[in-house]
Amino acid sequence: MKKIKTRFTNRFYNKLMLLNTGIICVVTLIYGIIAFINAINYERVMHLKTCEDTLNQLHASYHGKQENYTNLMYTFYEDSTNFNAISTLLENDSYSLSALDPFDLQRITMLLSSLCNKDSDIHSIFIYKANTKTLYAYNPGSSIIKMLNSDSPFYQDLAGKDLRRTIHSAVNVSFLENNSTPVFAYGIGGNISTANISFQKKPGSVMVAYNISGLERTLQNRGLQFPARFMILTFDGKVIFDSEKKLSESPDGTEFMYMDKLQNSSGLTEIEKTKYYFSSIKDEKRGYMTLYLVPKNEVDKTFNYFSVVIIIGSVTFMGLSVSLYILSSRLSTKRIGMLEEAMTQIGSNNLSYRIPRSRRTDEFSFIAERFNEMCDELEDKVNKVYIYDLKQKSAELYALQASINPHFLYNTLEAIRGRLAMDGNIDAAEMVVLLSKLYRNQIKGKMFITLREEISQCNIYLELFSIRYDGNFQCSFDLPPEIMKYGIPKNTLQPILENYLVHGIREKNNRVWITGEIHDGVIEITVRDNGRGINPDTLRKIRQSLKEFRETSSTGFGLSNVNERLRIVYGPEFGLSIQSSEETPGTSVTVRIKALFVEELEKHYQAKTGGFTDV
Repeated sequence: MKKIKTRFTNRFYNKLMLLNTGIICVVTLIYGIIAFINAINYERVMHLKTCEDTLNQLHASYHGKQENYTNLMYTFYEDSTNFNAISTLLENDSYSLSALDPFDLQRITMLLSSLCNKDSDIHSIFIYKANTKTLYAYNPGSSIIKMLNSDSPFYQDLAGKDLRRTIHSAVNVSFLENNSTPVFAYGIGGNISTANISFQKKPGSVMVAYNISGLERTLQNRGLQFPARFMILTFDGKVIFDSEKKLSESPDGTEFMYMDKLQNSSGLTEIEKTKYYFSSIKDEKRGYMTLYLVPKNEVDKTFNYFSVVIIIGSVTFMGLSVSLYILSSRLSTKRIGMLEEAMTQIGSNNLSYRIPRSRRTDEFSFIAERFNEMCDELEDKVNKVYIYDLKQKSAELYALQASINPHFLYNTLEAIRGRLAMDGNIDAAEMVVLLSKLYRNQIKGKMFITLREEISQCNIYLELFSIRYDGNFQCSFDLPPEIMKYGIPKNTLQPILENYLVHGIREKNNRVWITGEIHDGVIEITVRDNGRGINPDTLRKIRQSLKEFRETSSTGFGLSNVNERLRIVYGPEFGLSIQSSEETPGTSVTVRIKALFVEELEKHYQAKTGGFTDV
């Protein structure tokens, strides 16, 4: 367990993922808290907005009744016959309806019936006669006008008011229908004038009683998800409408006792140790207000569901993040472990070890591919250095076996030249001089020389053969001066000339052309002759030997040796190419090298071989 913990916490990639997971969890927690708070506020706003919409509908409904009352009152004055009948009722001194002309009573009854038909919410119409203090009531259900006593509802309100417009609390008016089921109605009333008595002297009043069922219908199907109490109150606390049908909170049953708690238009208030959200719409002109009360604890209950959802969602997301971290850590640890194993193997000199290839295309696969390529290059480099080391030791052994004191050879050749000159054999003496120069240049320790020096060596070599063949041999050089300063491995061109002189020379009319050119940093030197040419089979073998160099091969050994040295120095894209045919006299050999100065060439070669300078 401790080892697993160490592997998971000590790795940078795992630490990075752990940090990211921690950040994700913290951010999730913060966003969860923000979401929780916003959800609470949003739900509260949405629930209270539903109440606000319902409140506006309720206020508009009641306000519509107020406006409609004015239109109803105009009806009393529209027809002079009806107006005179009403005037007669209110101006005579008799309280009894029997004192009226039957036609006037019929006109008044029909007028009140037409008013009730204009609004289905009208339960009854009350008419108060001031001079006799008599209250009359008309109900559409009975279709007659009744005289009520002073104990009847609305009597005290109508008898004691001098205002032009009055608002009356909801009361039980089921007695007008002889119905045992309570029927509540609220009233809107006002003074009325007659033909001979002015409005200001109040000959009487008319009050329209509206069934509260009309307001109750406004509250239906509003989508309220919690208890909400809607009320219409006068400014002095009288209850016009109460959705909970608690028509009053006061002991005498007439007033709402907590008007002082509703001074603001909206907010949070406390009534009898219970907190309520409330909002109200006031009508200053008519003296009433419409409001709602919503228990705060009922609204807060709806937030529990959202809090549980948010908490579960946040915990689930954080758990998922941790699970993904563990899974990702295991996967990355496994992949990184493969890299560690590979580096351990390579560090133990197991250069043949390679990371198993994967079909994935992620960064680990990329690193593994590059690592394998690096190991391939390292193994190839080690092998090359090993081969170079073997070649170096072989060359040293060969040099030891073939070593002869150079001064002894120089002195011997000089003695031979002197004896030949004394005997008058000038050509032989000249050949000895050329051979001495050629040998002196060959044994110099320099690996790379300029192209000018290489051409000079070739010229000495060709002069030696020209004397040998008694002038039956010509050579021409056509090389741009600007390429003569570049470096070339020593003894690059001489083996090509030697190959021609040994295998391609004819009895007479022999000629060699050496040309050169440079383009795009590459020098090409062509050695072309007019010799016998090469048959296809031999040419194929020579070209094969250029591709696959073998020191034991006897076919084109000199050319393949030169080609291999050039490839070692410059790279596989450089070296020799040969063209020849028996049908067309002559053979053409092209040397392709990189344009580098001697110093650059030495540094380039040492960088490739790790310091070995033997080619």
